[in-house]
Amino acid sequence: MKRILLSAIISLLALQTLPAQVKASKIIDGGGTGPFKATAVSEAGLPDFTIYRPVNLLESAGTDGTLPVIIFGNGGCVNSSVGHERFLSEIASHGYVIVAIGPFQSSNKPGRPESSESWRMFQALDWICAQGRNEKSEYYATLDLNHIASMGMSCGGAQAYYLSSDPRIKSLVILNSGMGNMTMANSSKANVAAVHCPTVFVLGGPEDIAYNNAHVDYDNFPAQPVAEVNLPVGHGGTYADEYGGEFARMTLAWLDFVFKGHDEGERIFKGLDLTGFDGWTVRSKNFDLPGAPRATRAKTMEAYRALRPTEDKWAKPTGPYAVVMEVDPTCPDHTIYRPSDLSKFSAKNPLPIVVMSGPGCDYDGDSYRPFWTEVASYGYVVVASGLPVKEGTRAAMGFNKVSSFEAALKWAETENKRPGSKYQGKLAPQNAAAMGQSCGGFLTASLMNDPRLKTLMFWNAGGTPTGENAAQPSCPVAYFSADNDMALAGAQASYEAVTAVPAFFAKCDIPGDAHGGTFREVNGGPYGKAAVAWLNWRLKGQTKYARNFKGNKSGLFKDARWLETRSKGM
Repeated sequence: MKRILLSAIISLLALQTLPAQVKASKIIDGGGTGPFKATAVSEAGLPDFTIYRPVNLLESAGTDGTLPVIIFGNGGCVNSSVGHERFLSEIASHGYVIVAIGPFQSSNKPGRPESSESWRMFQALDWICAQGRNEKSEYYATLDLNHIASMGMSCGGAQAYYLSSDPRIKSLVILNSGMGNMTMANSSKANVAAVHCPTVFVLGGPEDIAYNNAHVDYDNFPAQPVAEVNLPVGHGGTYADEYGGEFARMTLAWLDFVFKGHDEGERIFKGLDLTGFDGWTVRSKNFDLPGAPRATRAKTMEAYRALRPTEDKWAKPTGPYAVVMEVDPTCPDHTIYRPSDLSKFSAKNPLPIVVMSGPGCDYDGDSYRPFWTEVASYGYVVVASGLPVKEGTRAAMGFNKVSSFEAALKWAETENKRPGSKYQGKLAPQNAAAMGQSCGGFLTASLMNDPRLKTLMFWNAGGTPTGENAAQPSCPVAYFSADNDMALAGAQASYEAVTAVPAFFAKCDIPGDAHGGTFREVNGGPYGKAAVAWLNWRLKGQTKYARNFKGNKSGLFKDARWLETRSKGM
Protein backbone atom coordinates (compact mmCIF):
# COMPACT_ATOMS: atom_id res chain seq x y z
CA MET A 1 0.00 0.00 0.00
CA LYS A 2 2.83 2.43 0.87
CA ARG A 3 4.51 1.66 -2.45
CA ILE A 4 1.26 2.39 -4.35
CA LEU A 5 0.75 5.66 -2.47
CA LEU A 6 4.34 6.73 -3.08
CA SER A 7 3.95 5.94 -6.79
CA ALA A 8 0.81 8.06 -6.96
CA ILE A 9 2.56 11.01 -5.28
CA ILE A 10 5.52 10.76 -7.68
CA SER A 11 3.12 10.68 -10.63
CA LEU A 12 1.32 13.81 -9.40
CA LEU A 13 4.62 15.67 -8.95
CA ALA A 14 5.70 14.68 -12.44
CA LEU A 15 2.47 16.05 -13.92
CA GLN A 16 3.01 19.34 -12.10
CA THR A 17 6.42 19.88 -13.67
CA LEU A 18 5.34 19.08 -17.24
CA PRO A 19 4.65 22.18 -19.36
CA ALA A 20 0.99 22.84 -20.12
CA GLN A 21 -0.49 21.21 -23.22
CA VAL A 22 -4.09 21.90 -24.22
CA LYS A 23 -5.84 18.69 -25.33
CA ALA A 24 -9.36 20.05 -25.90
CA SER A 25 -11.18 23.36 -25.61
CA LYS A 26 -14.51 25.11 -26.13
CA ILE A 27 -15.88 28.64 -26.15
CA ILE A 28 -18.85 29.41 -23.88
CA ASP A 29 -21.25 32.34 -24.44
CA GLY A 30 -19.03 33.68 -27.19
CA GLY A 31 -16.11 33.99 -24.79
CA GLY A 32 -17.80 36.25 -22.23
CA THR A 33 -18.34 40.01 -21.93
CA GLY A 34 -14.88 40.88 -20.62
CA PRO A 35 -12.03 42.42 -22.64
CA PHE A 36 -10.39 39.00 -23.17
CA LYS A 37 -12.15 36.19 -24.99
CA ALA A 38 -12.32 33.20 -22.63
CA THR A 39 -12.11 29.48 -23.25
CA ALA A 40 -12.48 26.28 -21.24
CA VAL A 41 -9.60 23.85 -21.76
CA SER A 42 -8.37 20.41 -20.82
CA GLU A 43 -4.69 20.26 -19.92
CA ALA A 44 -2.73 17.06 -20.52
CA GLY A 45 -0.94 17.44 -17.20
CA LEU A 46 -4.15 17.97 -15.21
CA PRO A 47 -6.76 15.64 -16.74
CA ASP A 48 -9.14 15.67 -13.77
CA PHE A 49 -9.75 19.43 -13.96
CA THR A 50 -11.06 22.07 -16.35
CA ILE A 51 -9.32 25.42 -16.74
CA TYR A 52 -11.23 28.57 -17.64
CA ARG A 53 -8.87 31.24 -18.98
CA PRO A 54 -8.36 33.92 -21.61
CA VAL A 55 -7.62 32.41 -25.01
CA ASN A 56 -4.46 34.52 -25.35
CA LEU A 57 -2.72 34.51 -21.98
CA LEU A 58 0.09 36.80 -23.11
CA GLU A 59 -2.26 39.41 -24.54
CA SER A 60 -4.48 39.51 -21.45
CA ALA A 61 -1.61 39.53 -18.95
CA GLY A 62 0.43 42.00 -21.01
CA THR A 63 -2.54 44.30 -21.49
CA ASP A 64 -3.71 44.62 -17.92
CA GLY A 65 -1.22 42.87 -15.65
CA THR A 66 -0.65 39.29 -14.59
CA LEU A 67 -3.74 37.16 -14.10
CA PRO A 68 -5.06 36.31 -10.63
CA VAL A 69 -5.84 32.65 -10.07
CA ILE A 70 -8.99 31.00 -8.68
CA ILE A 71 -9.32 27.40 -7.44
CA PHE A 72 -12.96 26.27 -7.68
CA GLY A 73 -15.05 23.58 -6.00
CA ASN A 74 -18.42 22.67 -7.53
CA GLY A 75 -21.90 22.56 -6.06
CA GLY A 76 -22.58 19.22 -4.43
CA CYS A 77 -18.81 18.61 -4.47
CA VAL A 78 -19.44 16.93 -7.82
CA ASN A 79 -16.63 16.05 -10.18
CA SER A 80 -17.85 18.38 -12.96
CA SER A 81 -17.87 22.14 -13.40
CA VAL A 82 -20.33 22.12 -16.33
CA GLY A 83 -23.11 23.48 -14.13
CA HIS A 84 -20.99 26.55 -13.44
CA GLU A 85 -19.22 26.93 -16.78
CA ARG A 86 -21.10 30.07 -17.90
CA PHE A 87 -20.27 31.74 -14.58
CA LEU A 88 -16.62 30.67 -14.65
CA SER A 89 -16.09 31.56 -18.31
CA GLU A 90 -17.44 35.06 -17.71
CA ILE A 91 -15.05 35.66 -14.84
CA ALA A 92 -12.13 34.36 -16.92
CA SER A 93 -12.98 36.85 -19.70
CA HIS A 94 -12.13 39.67 -17.29
CA GLY A 95 -8.57 38.48 -16.81
CA TYR A 96 -8.57 35.48 -14.44
CA VAL A 97 -7.40 31.87 -14.64
CA ILE A 98 -9.72 29.41 -12.90
CA VAL A 99 -8.86 25.79 -12.15
CA ALA A 100 -12.10 23.90 -11.48
CA ILE A 101 -12.49 20.36 -10.19
CA GLY A 102 -13.78 17.92 -12.81
CA PRO A 103 -12.57 16.72 -16.23
CA PHE A 104 -13.28 18.80 -19.33
CA GLN A 105 -16.62 18.03 -21.00
CA SER A 106 -17.46 19.13 -24.54
CA SER A 107 -21.18 18.87 -23.73
CA ASN A 108 -22.91 21.25 -21.32
CA LYS A 109 -24.92 18.42 -19.75
CA PRO A 110 -23.30 17.20 -16.54
CA GLY A 111 -24.89 13.72 -16.53
CA ARG A 112 -24.27 11.91 -13.25
CA PRO A 113 -20.83 12.98 -12.11
CA GLU A 114 -19.19 11.35 -9.13
CA SER A 115 -18.31 13.27 -6.00
CA SER A 116 -14.86 14.79 -5.59
CA GLU A 117 -12.44 14.84 -2.68
CA SER A 118 -11.42 18.11 -1.05
CA TRP A 119 -7.70 17.40 -1.45
CA ARG A 120 -8.21 17.97 -5.17
CA MET A 121 -8.26 21.70 -4.41
CA PHE A 122 -4.64 21.47 -3.23
CA GLN A 123 -3.73 19.43 -6.30
CA ALA A 124 -5.09 22.20 -8.53
CA LEU A 125 -3.27 24.90 -6.56
CA ASP A 126 0.07 23.09 -6.71
CA TRP A 127 -0.24 22.45 -10.46
CA ILE A 128 -1.09 26.00 -11.48
CA CYS A 129 1.64 27.46 -9.26
CA ALA A 130 4.17 25.08 -10.81
CA GLN A 131 3.03 26.11 -14.30
CA GLY A 132 3.40 29.78 -13.47
CA ARG A 133 7.08 29.18 -12.66
CA ASN A 134 7.87 26.74 -15.47
CA GLU A 135 9.68 28.62 -18.26
CA LYS A 136 8.45 26.05 -20.80
CA SER A 137 4.80 26.50 -19.84
CA GLU A 138 2.29 28.73 -21.63
CA TYR A 139 1.32 30.00 -18.16
CA TYR A 140 4.86 31.09 -17.30
CA ALA A 141 5.06 34.69 -16.04
CA THR A 142 1.43 35.40 -17.00
CA LEU A 143 -0.07 34.44 -13.62
CA ASP A 144 -0.30 36.58 -10.51
CA LEU A 145 0.61 33.97 -7.92
CA ASN A 146 0.41 36.58 -5.17
CA HIS A 147 -3.34 36.87 -5.75
CA ILE A 148 -5.02 33.47 -5.55
CA ALA A 149 -8.61 32.91 -4.42
CA SER A 150 -10.28 29.80 -3.06
CA MET A 151 -13.87 29.70 -4.30
CA GLY A 152 -16.69 27.19 -4.22
CA MET A 153 -20.46 26.78 -4.38
CA SER A 154 -22.57 24.90 -1.80
CA CYS A 155 -20.56 21.77 -0.86
CA GLY A 156 -17.79 23.24 -2.99
CA GLY A 157 -17.82 26.18 -0.58
CA ALA A 158 -16.76 23.76 2.15
CA GLN A 159 -13.93 22.63 -0.13
CA ALA A 160 -12.98 26.29 -0.57
CA TYR A 161 -12.85 26.65 3.23
CA TYR A 162 -10.60 23.57 3.33
CA LEU A 163 -8.13 25.11 0.86
CA SER A 164 -8.20 28.54 2.51
CA SER A 165 -5.80 27.34 5.23
CA ASP A 166 -3.02 27.46 2.61
CA PRO A 167 -1.02 30.70 2.99
CA ARG A 168 -1.00 31.13 -0.80
CA ILE A 169 -4.73 31.89 -0.68
CA LYS A 170 -5.37 35.64 -0.48
CA SER A 171 -9.18 35.72 -0.73
CA LEU A 172 -12.06 33.35 0.02
CA VAL A 173 -15.30 33.39 -2.01
CA ILE A 174 -18.16 31.37 -0.50
CA LEU A 175 -21.09 30.91 -2.89
CA ASN A 176 -24.44 29.67 -1.51
CA SER A 177 -22.58 28.00 1.33
CA GLY A 178 -21.68 28.20 5.01
CA MET A 179 -20.54 25.85 7.73
CA GLY A 180 -22.55 26.99 10.74
CA ASN A 181 -22.17 24.12 13.22
CA MET A 182 -21.99 21.37 10.61
CA THR A 183 -19.09 19.38 9.16
CA MET A 184 -18.85 18.84 5.41
CA ALA A 185 -16.13 18.09 2.84
CA ASN A 186 -13.41 18.04 5.52
CA SER A 187 -14.45 21.49 6.83
CA SER A 188 -16.14 22.72 9.96
CA LYS A 189 -16.47 25.87 12.05
CA ALA A 190 -12.78 25.40 12.93
CA ASN A 191 -11.95 26.26 9.31
CA VAL A 192 -14.09 29.40 9.56
CA ALA A 193 -12.21 30.52 12.67
CA ALA A 194 -8.89 30.01 10.90
CA VAL A 195 -9.64 32.18 7.83
CA HIS A 196 -6.74 34.59 7.28
CA CYS A 197 -7.88 36.59 4.23
CA PRO A 198 -10.70 38.87 2.99
CA THR A 199 -13.88 36.87 2.41
CA VAL A 200 -17.24 37.35 0.71
CA PHE A 201 -20.45 35.32 1.03
CA VAL A 202 -22.60 35.46 -2.12
CA LEU A 203 -26.02 34.06 -1.19
CA GLY A 204 -29.48 33.47 -2.67
CA GLY A 205 -31.52 35.11 0.09
CA PRO A 206 -33.68 33.55 2.82
CA GLU A 207 -34.80 30.73 0.50
CA ASP A 208 -31.20 29.63 0.06
CA ILE A 209 -30.61 26.52 2.23
CA ALA A 210 -27.15 27.86 3.05
CA TYR A 211 -28.52 31.23 4.23
CA ASN A 212 -28.58 30.50 7.98
CA ASN A 213 -25.21 28.74 8.07
CA ALA A 214 -23.60 31.64 6.20
CA HIS A 215 -25.12 34.07 8.72
CA VAL A 216 -23.57 32.08 11.56
CA ASP A 217 -20.17 32.12 9.80
CA TYR A 218 -20.40 35.87 9.17
CA ASP A 219 -21.31 36.62 12.79
CA ASN A 220 -18.47 34.42 14.11
CA PHE A 221 -15.93 35.57 11.53
CA PRO A 222 -12.37 36.26 12.71
CA ALA A 223 -10.76 39.70 12.46
CA GLN A 224 -10.65 39.78 8.66
CA PRO A 225 -12.57 41.93 6.17
CA VAL A 226 -15.81 40.10 5.36
CA ALA A 227 -18.89 40.95 3.34
CA GLU A 228 -22.22 39.20 2.81
CA VAL A 229 -24.37 39.91 -0.24
CA ASN A 230 -27.78 38.42 -0.99
CA LEU A 231 -29.97 38.21 -4.06
CA PRO A 232 -33.30 36.39 -3.41
CA VAL A 233 -33.03 33.73 -6.12
CA GLY A 234 -32.58 30.66 -3.92
CA HIS A 235 -29.80 28.13 -3.60
CA GLY A 236 -29.30 27.68 -7.36
CA GLY A 237 -28.02 31.21 -7.88
CA THR A 238 -27.76 32.50 -11.45
CA TYR A 239 -24.85 30.33 -12.61
CA ALA A 240 -26.83 28.84 -15.51
CA ASP A 241 -27.90 32.25 -16.86
CA GLU A 242 -26.11 33.77 -19.83
CA TYR A 243 -22.67 35.03 -18.72
CA GLY A 244 -23.39 33.65 -15.26
CA GLY A 245 -26.02 36.27 -14.54
CA GLU A 246 -26.02 38.52 -11.49
CA PHE A 247 -23.87 36.19 -9.41
CA ALA A 248 -21.04 36.58 -11.92
CA ARG A 249 -21.36 40.38 -11.85
CA MET A 250 -21.23 40.50 -8.06
CA THR A 251 -18.40 37.98 -7.75
CA LEU A 252 -16.38 39.94 -10.30
CA ALA A 253 -16.96 43.14 -8.35
CA TRP A 254 -15.40 41.44 -5.33
CA LEU A 255 -12.45 39.90 -7.18
CA ASP A 256 -11.69 43.08 -9.10
CA PHE A 257 -11.71 45.00 -5.82
CA VAL A 258 -9.53 42.74 -3.67
CA PHE A 259 -7.11 41.73 -6.46
CA LYS A 260 -7.11 44.68 -8.88
CA GLY A 261 -8.11 47.67 -6.77
CA HIS A 262 -11.24 48.53 -8.79
CA ASP A 263 -13.28 51.29 -7.19
CA GLU A 264 -16.70 49.70 -7.71
CA GLY A 265 -15.95 47.00 -5.16
CA GLU A 266 -15.01 49.52 -2.48
CA ARG A 267 -18.30 51.32 -3.12
CA ILE A 268 -20.25 48.06 -2.72
CA PHE A 269 -18.46 46.15 -0.02
CA LYS A 270 -17.08 48.95 2.12
CA GLY A 271 -19.46 51.80 1.30
CA LEU A 272 -22.54 49.51 1.13
CA ASP A 273 -23.67 51.34 -2.02
CA LEU A 274 -25.48 48.91 -4.35
CA THR A 275 -26.21 51.34 -7.17
CA GLY A 276 -26.52 49.30 -10.35
CA PHE A 277 -27.10 46.06 -8.45
CA ASP A 278 -30.87 46.07 -8.05
CA GLY A 279 -32.37 43.48 -5.71
CA TRP A 280 -29.19 42.84 -3.75
CA THR A 281 -28.57 43.52 -0.06
CA VAL A 282 -25.17 43.85 1.58
CA ARG A 283 -23.48 44.03 4.95
CA SER A 284 -19.80 44.05 5.83
CA LYS A 285 -17.29 44.59 8.62
CA ASN A 286 -13.56 44.96 9.29
CA PHE A 287 -12.81 46.99 6.15
CA ASP A 288 -11.07 49.64 8.24
CA LEU A 289 -8.42 47.20 9.42
CA PRO A 290 -4.81 47.67 8.28
CA GLY A 291 -4.23 45.62 5.15
CA ALA A 292 -7.90 45.60 4.11
CA PRO A 293 -8.57 45.93 0.36
CA ARG A 294 -8.27 49.45 -1.00
CA ALA A 295 -9.48 51.03 -4.25
CA THR A 296 -6.47 52.22 -6.26
CA ARG A 297 -7.59 51.70 -9.84
CA ALA A 298 -9.08 55.08 -10.71
CA LYS A 299 -6.05 57.03 -9.54
CA THR A 300 -3.67 54.67 -11.34
CA MET A 301 -5.64 54.91 -14.58
CA GLU A 302 -5.90 58.70 -14.35
CA ALA A 303 -2.12 58.98 -14.10
CA TYR A 304 -1.64 56.50 -16.94
CA ARG A 305 -4.06 58.27 -19.28
CA ALA A 306 -2.34 61.59 -18.58
CA LEU A 307 0.86 60.15 -20.08
CA ARG A 308 -0.71 59.04 -23.33
CA PRO A 309 -0.36 61.30 -26.39
CA THR A 310 -3.37 62.81 -28.13
CA GLU A 311 -4.07 62.59 -31.86
CA ASP A 312 -2.66 66.02 -32.62
CA LYS A 313 0.79 64.68 -31.70
CA TRP A 314 0.87 62.23 -34.66
CA ALA A 315 -1.67 63.65 -37.12
CA LYS A 316 0.87 65.39 -39.40
CA PRO A 317 4.15 63.45 -39.72
CA THR A 318 6.85 65.17 -41.78
CA GLY A 319 7.73 62.27 -44.10
CA PRO A 320 6.44 61.80 -47.68
CA TYR A 321 4.12 58.87 -46.87
CA ALA A 322 0.76 58.77 -45.10
CA VAL A 323 0.86 56.20 -42.27
CA VAL A 324 -1.52 53.58 -40.95
CA MET A 325 -1.32 51.90 -37.55
CA GLU A 326 -2.73 48.37 -37.53
CA VAL A 327 -2.76 45.03 -35.78
CA ASP A 328 -2.13 42.34 -38.37
CA PRO A 329 -3.32 38.81 -37.45
CA THR A 330 -0.17 37.41 -39.05
CA CYS A 331 1.90 39.30 -36.46
CA PRO A 332 0.25 38.65 -33.08
CA ASP A 333 1.32 40.63 -30.01
CA HIS A 334 2.71 43.47 -32.14
CA THR A 335 1.46 46.76 -33.56
CA ILE A 336 2.54 47.76 -37.07
CA TYR A 337 3.14 51.29 -38.37
CA ARG A 338 3.64 51.49 -42.14
CA PRO A 339 3.00 53.62 -45.22
CA SER A 340 -0.70 53.26 -46.03
CA ASP A 341 -0.13 52.84 -49.78
CA LEU A 342 2.04 49.76 -50.23
CA SER A 343 1.81 49.95 -54.02
CA LYS A 344 4.63 52.50 -53.94
CA PHE A 345 7.07 49.83 -52.77
CA SER A 346 8.62 46.83 -54.53
CA ALA A 347 11.73 44.66 -54.55
CA LYS A 348 13.55 47.63 -56.11
CA ASN A 349 12.31 49.99 -53.41
CA PRO A 350 11.64 47.78 -50.36
CA LEU A 351 10.65 48.89 -46.89
CA PRO A 352 13.36 48.45 -44.22
CA ILE A 353 12.19 46.99 -40.91
CA VAL A 354 12.40 48.68 -37.51
CA VAL A 355 11.61 46.64 -34.39
CA MET A 356 11.18 48.38 -31.04
CA SER A 357 9.97 47.87 -27.50
CA GLY A 358 8.38 50.83 -25.81
CA PRO A 359 8.47 52.05 -22.22
CA GLY A 360 9.69 49.67 -19.54
CA CYS A 361 9.33 46.70 -21.90
CA ASP A 362 5.60 47.35 -21.49
CA TYR A 363 3.23 45.38 -23.69
CA ASP A 364 2.26 48.69 -25.26
CA GLY A 365 1.86 49.22 -28.99
CA ASP A 366 0.65 52.82 -29.13
CA SER A 367 1.98 55.06 -26.34
CA TYR A 368 4.88 56.10 -28.60
CA ARG A 369 2.59 56.55 -31.59
CA PRO A 370 3.89 60.04 -32.52
CA PHE A 371 7.46 58.71 -32.73
CA TRP A 372 6.57 55.49 -34.58
CA THR A 373 4.31 57.33 -37.04
CA GLU A 374 7.06 59.83 -37.82
CA VAL A 375 9.59 57.08 -38.55
CA ALA A 376 7.13 55.10 -40.71
CA SER A 377 6.28 58.22 -42.72
CA TYR A 378 9.80 58.10 -44.22
CA GLY A 379 9.25 54.64 -45.69
CA TYR A 380 9.77 52.11 -42.91
CA VAL A 381 7.72 49.32 -41.41
CA VAL A 382 7.88 49.78 -37.64
CA VAL A 383 6.93 46.66 -35.68
CA ALA A 384 6.29 47.70 -32.09
CA SER A 385 6.15 44.99 -29.42
CA GLY A 386 2.74 44.85 -27.76
CA LEU A 387 -0.80 45.80 -28.76
CA PRO A 388 -2.67 49.12 -28.56
CA VAL A 389 -4.04 49.69 -25.08
CA LYS A 390 -7.70 48.79 -24.65
CA GLU A 391 -10.12 51.18 -23.00
CA GLY A 392 -10.06 50.77 -19.24
CA THR A 393 -6.77 48.84 -19.20
CA ARG A 394 -3.10 49.71 -19.16
CA ALA A 395 -0.07 47.97 -20.61
CA ALA A 396 1.70 45.70 -18.14
CA MET A 397 5.40 46.19 -17.51
CA GLY A 398 8.06 43.73 -18.57
CA PHE A 399 6.05 41.62 -21.03
CA ASN A 400 8.19 42.29 -24.09
CA LYS A 401 11.10 39.86 -24.43
CA VAL A 402 13.94 39.26 -26.86
CA SER A 403 11.55 36.75 -28.42
CA SER A 404 9.25 39.69 -29.26
CA PHE A 405 11.99 41.17 -31.46
CA GLU A 406 12.82 37.79 -32.96
CA ALA A 407 9.14 37.19 -33.78
CA ALA A 408 8.90 40.59 -35.47
CA LEU A 409 11.97 39.94 -37.64
CA LYS A 410 10.73 36.46 -38.50
CA TRP A 411 7.35 37.91 -39.46
CA ALA A 412 8.98 40.31 -41.92
CA GLU A 413 10.89 37.45 -43.55
CA THR A 414 7.77 35.28 -43.82
CA GLU A 415 5.43 37.97 -45.14
CA ASN A 416 7.93 39.14 -47.74
CA LYS A 417 7.86 35.63 -49.25
CA ARG A 418 4.28 34.54 -48.59
CA PRO A 419 2.08 34.40 -51.72
CA GLY A 420 -0.97 36.56 -51.24
CA SER A 421 0.57 38.72 -48.53
CA LYS A 422 0.13 42.44 -49.05
CA TYR A 423 3.80 42.70 -48.14
CA GLN A 424 5.05 40.11 -50.64
CA GLY A 425 8.20 41.41 -52.32
CA LYS A 426 7.90 44.80 -50.62
CA LEU A 427 9.96 44.32 -47.45
CA ALA A 428 13.70 44.32 -46.75
CA PRO A 429 13.87 41.88 -43.80
CA GLN A 430 17.68 41.66 -44.03
CA ASN A 431 17.95 45.44 -43.72
CA ALA A 432 16.59 46.03 -40.23
CA ALA A 433 17.15 48.14 -37.13
CA ALA A 434 16.42 47.29 -33.50
CA MET A 435 15.81 49.96 -30.91
CA GLY A 436 14.51 50.16 -27.39
CA GLN A 437 13.81 52.61 -24.62
CA SER A 438 14.89 51.88 -21.04
CA CYS A 439 14.21 48.14 -20.50
CA GLY A 440 13.83 47.84 -24.26
CA GLY A 441 17.50 48.71 -24.56
CA PHE A 442 18.43 45.43 -22.88
CA LEU A 443 16.36 43.57 -25.46
CA THR A 444 18.11 45.49 -28.24
CA ALA A 445 21.55 44.65 -26.87
CA SER A 446 20.72 40.95 -26.93
CA LEU A 447 20.55 41.12 -30.74
CA MET A 448 23.73 43.12 -31.32
CA ASN A 449 25.24 40.44 -33.59
CA ASP A 450 22.13 39.44 -35.53
CA PRO A 451 23.12 39.64 -39.24
CA ARG A 452 19.70 41.06 -40.19
CA LEU A 453 20.34 44.15 -38.08
CA LYS A 454 22.29 46.95 -39.72
CA THR A 455 22.07 49.33 -36.79
CA LEU A 456 21.04 49.56 -33.13
CA MET A 457 19.54 52.57 -31.33
CA PHE A 458 19.31 52.99 -27.57
CA TRP A 459 16.96 55.56 -26.05
CA ASN A 460 17.44 56.44 -22.39
CA ALA A 461 19.22 53.13 -22.00
CA GLY A 462 22.62 51.53 -21.82
CA GLY A 463 23.43 48.44 -23.78
CA THR A 464 26.12 46.47 -25.62
CA PRO A 465 29.64 46.19 -24.14
CA THR A 466 30.56 47.71 -20.80
CA GLY A 467 33.04 45.23 -19.34
CA GLU A 468 36.61 44.36 -20.26
CA ASN A 469 36.79 41.88 -23.17
CA ALA A 470 33.02 42.14 -23.66
CA ALA A 471 31.61 41.19 -27.05
CA GLN A 472 31.33 44.06 -29.50
CA PRO A 473 28.30 44.87 -31.67
CA SER A 474 28.66 44.08 -35.35
CA CYS A 475 26.76 47.14 -36.63
CA PRO A 476 26.76 50.92 -35.95
CA VAL A 477 25.13 52.01 -32.69
CA ALA A 478 23.62 55.24 -31.42
CA TYR A 479 22.77 56.29 -27.87
CA PHE A 480 20.32 59.06 -26.99
CA SER A 481 19.69 60.08 -23.40
CA ALA A 482 18.57 62.99 -21.25
CA ASP A 483 20.66 65.32 -19.15
CA ASN A 484 19.03 64.25 -15.89
CA ASP A 485 18.02 60.74 -16.92
CA MET A 486 18.62 57.85 -14.54
CA ALA A 487 20.05 55.84 -17.45
CA LEU A 488 22.50 58.55 -18.56
CA ALA A 489 25.55 56.99 -16.91
CA GLY A 490 24.79 53.61 -18.46
CA ALA A 491 24.36 55.12 -21.92
CA GLN A 492 27.65 57.00 -21.66
CA ALA A 493 29.52 53.95 -20.40
CA SER A 494 28.12 51.82 -23.21
CA TYR A 495 29.12 54.41 -25.81
CA GLU A 496 32.66 54.61 -24.45
CA ALA A 497 33.00 50.81 -24.51
CA VAL A 498 32.18 50.49 -28.22
CA THR A 499 35.41 50.13 -30.22
CA ALA A 500 34.63 47.89 -33.18
CA VAL A 501 31.92 49.87 -35.01
CA PRO A 502 30.86 53.49 -35.54
CA ALA A 503 29.11 54.92 -32.49
CA PHE A 504 27.21 58.10 -31.65
CA PHE A 505 26.04 59.66 -28.38
CA ALA A 506 23.74 62.63 -27.78
CA LYS A 507 22.32 64.18 -24.63
CA CYS A 508 19.00 66.04 -24.70
CA ASP A 509 17.35 68.56 -22.38
CA ILE A 510 14.03 66.96 -21.36
CA PRO A 511 12.15 68.70 -18.54
CA GLY A 512 9.87 66.70 -16.27
CA ASP A 513 9.85 62.97 -17.03
CA ALA A 514 13.32 62.89 -18.57
CA HIS A 515 13.43 59.09 -18.68
CA GLY A 516 10.30 59.05 -20.82
CA GLY A 517 12.17 60.83 -23.61
CA THR A 518 10.36 62.90 -26.24
CA PHE A 519 8.48 60.03 -27.90
CA ARG A 520 5.09 61.47 -26.94
CA GLU A 521 5.78 64.96 -28.25
CA VAL A 522 4.62 66.09 -31.71
CA ASN A 523 6.17 63.63 -34.21
CA GLY A 524 8.36 62.27 -31.42
CA GLY A 525 10.09 65.60 -30.79
CA PRO A 526 13.89 65.70 -31.04
CA TYR A 527 14.04 61.91 -30.72
CA GLY A 528 11.84 61.52 -33.81
CA LYS A 529 14.07 63.76 -35.93
CA ALA A 530 17.22 61.99 -34.74
CA ALA A 531 15.78 58.53 -35.46
CA VAL A 532 14.75 59.45 -39.00
CA ALA A 533 18.15 60.97 -39.82
CA TRP A 534 20.10 58.01 -38.42
CA LEU A 535 17.90 55.38 -40.12
CA ASN A 536 17.90 57.19 -43.46
CA TRP A 537 21.67 57.12 -43.38
CA ARG A 538 22.23 53.62 -41.99
CA LEU A 539 19.38 51.68 -43.61
CA LYS A 540 18.80 53.65 -46.81
CA GLY A 541 22.32 54.88 -47.49
CA GLN A 542 21.22 58.51 -47.79
CA THR A 543 24.61 60.04 -47.05
CA LYS A 544 23.28 63.58 -46.82
CA TYR A 545 22.15 62.70 -43.30
CA ALA A 546 25.66 61.64 -42.26
CA ARG A 547 26.70 65.20 -41.47
CA ASN A 548 24.28 65.22 -38.54
CA PHE A 549 26.38 62.64 -36.71
CA LYS A 550 29.92 63.96 -37.06
CA GLY A 551 29.89 65.48 -33.59
CA ASN A 552 30.29 69.11 -32.50
CA LYS A 553 26.52 69.69 -32.57
CA SER A 554 26.28 69.67 -36.34
CA GLY A 555 23.12 69.46 -38.45
CA LEU A 556 19.88 68.79 -36.58
CA PHE A 557 21.76 68.73 -33.28
CA LYS A 558 22.08 72.53 -33.45
CA ASP A 559 18.66 72.42 -31.80
CA ALA A 560 19.26 74.04 -28.39
CA ARG A 561 17.64 71.07 -26.64
CA TRP A 562 20.62 68.90 -27.61
CA LEU A 563 23.23 69.67 -24.99
CA GLU A 564 26.06 67.44 -26.14
CA THR A 565 27.00 65.08 -28.96
CA ARG A 566 29.93 62.72 -29.44
CA SER A 567 30.89 60.37 -32.24
CA LYS A 568 33.66 57.96 -33.19
CA GLY A 569 34.49 55.65 -36.06
CA MET A 570 32.25 57.61 -38.43
